[in-house]
Amino acid sequence: MASVIDGIGDGNSHLNGIFDTYIYKEPFGRFPLGKEQESADVDSRLGALKTSTDYFAKQGRSRTVERVLLEMARVNMFYGRWSAALQVLLPLWRESSWRRSGWFTLLEELDGLLRECARHAADGATLVGVEWELLCHHLKPRSDQTYDFANCLADVEALGSKPQIVTSTKNSLSCTIGVSATFAFTAANGHVGEALPFQVVVTSRAHRSSKAIKLSCLRLAFEGGMRNIEIQHNPQIGCHTTSLDGLVHFYAPSLQKMKSDCLQGSSDLILSPASSKVFSLAALPFDAGRIELSRISLCVQEEDFNFEFILPGDDFPHQDCAWDLKGQNLGKSATQSERSTSIEVLPKPPKVRIELPDLFKTYFTGEHISLNIQVSNEEDEESSVDIKINLYDQATSPPVLRWGTVDEDTEPTIDENAKGTLKTSLGLMASSETRLLTFNFQSGVKPAEHTLEIIAHYFLLSDPDTPVSKVVSIDMLIMRPLEANFDFVPQIHEKQWPSFFQLDEESKTPDTVVKAVGPCQRWTVAAAIASFASMDLVLEAIDLQLTTAPENVVFTIWPKDDNRSATATLPPQETQERRFVMDLQKASFEDCRTTYFDLQLRILWRRDTADAPTAIAHLQLPELVIPYGEPRVLASASLESAKPGKVHVDYMIENPTMHVLSFSVTMDASEDFAFSGPKATSLQLVPYSRHVIRYTLLPFAHGRWIDPQVKIIDQHWHKILKVNATGDMKGSKRGVLIWIDAEE
Repeated sequence: MASVIDGIGDGNSHLNGIFDTYIYKEPFGRFPLGKEQESADVDSRLGALKTSTDYFAKQGRSRTVERVLLEMARVNMFYGRWSAALQVLLPLWRESSWRRSGWFTLLEELDGLLRECARHAADGATLVGVEWELLCHHLKPRSDQTYDFANCLADVEALGSKPQIVTSTKNSLSCTIGVSATFAFTAANGHVGEALPFQVVVTSRAHRSSKAIKLSCLRLAFEGGMRNIEIQHNPQIGCHTTSLDGLVHFYAPSLQKMKSDCLQGSSDLILSPASSKVFSLAALPFDAGRIELSRISLCVQEEDFNFEFILPGDDFPHQDCAWDLKGQNLGKSATQSERSTSIEVLPKPPKVRIELPDLFKTYFTGEHISLNIQVSNEEDEESSVDIKINLYDQATSPPVLRWGTVDEDTEPTIDENAKGTLKTSLGLMASSETRLLTFNFQSGVKPAEHTLEIIAHYFLLSDPDTPVSKVVSIDMLIMRPLEANFDFVPQIHEKQWPSFFQLDEESKTPDTVVKAVGPCQRWTVAAAIASFASMDLVLEAIDLQLTTAPENVVFTIWPKDDNRSATATLPPQETQERRFVMDLQKASFEDCRTTYFDLQLRILWRRDTADAPTAIAHLQLPELVIPYGEPRVLASASLESAKPGKVHVDYMIENPTMHVLSFSVTMDASEDFAFSGPKATSLQLVPYSRHVIRYTLLPFAHGRWIDPQVKIIDQHWHKILKVNATGDMKGSKRGVLIWIDAEE
């Protein structure tokens, strides 16, 4: 039994079936005495291992595949097949999941086997790559190994040609490299021709037992308008300062342009274990646009090999802080860029200044706007300057711009015929010279939001091939200067209505002019005008205009205010009231149709400033509707002069129809006054006639409003007629209100 457990048998034992022998043969088969049998046995074992990798790969067991491959390499190394072992280990080393997962114990074992194979196979390139990774402090150093990267090929025989190794973080994660780097633009943005500051920090991540690493050069490549940079090793150049722990060294090498069109500087590039070197640099961008770090290359040139390790710009994390000199000490300050490996470079900052000294915060519809542009040349030398003006409006068509003031209004030239655009050349402007330009335009009748863009294209006489532009953009709000609320109130017309039974013979004669023979109606239009400007406005004239009306109606409009011709000043956020009287009369008795018409308020106004031009504002009234063929009731009040305290209230009932209408009139008693007049009565009105019913009221109290309740019903339509207030009376839901003055 012991012989079976020890794996020794004659091959015919009944216990042979207990063991699985598809990978390994039994001991007597694995250790034959002849070399031919030995070679066949090795091939058989490797074939079985290869079959196992295929089997586990189909099942997706990648980590088991890696372990079997490692065993295949050991078998090859045991029998001295170094090249074969190297072919197995190299793919495993480049794509190992142990590195990505941080399984550094297995990675150490893999690197140790690969290092031994590379030495026996005289593969210098592979050996240099493995030595670079073995420097990392995450991998535990072996006491029997010397970690001297510069002399890693010193004891390799039959090396052949000098190896040239180029690798990057794509072949090695950043956590397992011996030297790392960070990069940061320290400014938020830059300008063409102005020094752009940035910082590179190179850190040795080697373990303490390793020798110092000497970089031959440090290369930075950019995408965009900035030259590549190369820092050469020069041990004679010392650092500016060192951190308190002695691990961070600060350098500020100057850069010079070389024939190869790159910028070159010098610094000490020897990195001791766990130390960092900070390089504070500045370069001039030569073109506007975005500049991005493409890559950083760490180069090592030794007698036995050349090595370049590339760190792509996409792999660099954002740096919130950068090293900075604070007096004699080394500290950190925040970076201003949103992404530390890229920065936006703006065009060369122009030094031509554009100002609008007389610009108002808001402008108004219907206003003739005049703007002054002040152009100053603040360059150190003479410049040739051209000016272009654009006025944009997304909602409406832009207005036509003209040079000069409103009084000097000139027609646009052929080149300036496009709406919203003006161009002119100022020619040569000396340093510190200032020119004044004036242009004007007429604002529209609707509110708008304009964008005014003023562009100065110029170049220096010393550098005519470099154009420079200065753009000033201003938002201009065009708003209505005035708004109004309107009240349309009926009034009693003193003129007698023409009799339906005695028509004027003159109205029967044909004539081209419309003659008004129908009943007259009078209305009062009260307009409360409010200013929404931030300054005083001067109202020079206010007119009420008829915009649309039927042809068979004659309209007459005139101001009711005594001071209608006087100029008034309207302060901000205040109102002024203007009243107008309107008479209308139909041209025919038979025309009883409802009348529709539109009115607008025409206001001549200007700003309360010197030489401000007069503008016109049109305020549209809502459409007015007069039901001409319906009866109506108008109430008026007057005081009795002979007997103070009494109030006469007249109710005028109008019948503007071609029918005889019957009305019932009822006056309700009130606790506020006594009255004389019909308490209840009825009357009939012939076509196109009107009748007045008078009540005399004796108020019981003074200094208050009273509301007599008179109900007038159209008997034909069984409709209660609304009582309309006229004069100083007020309308209410129940009728009219009359003010009773206090007793003296």
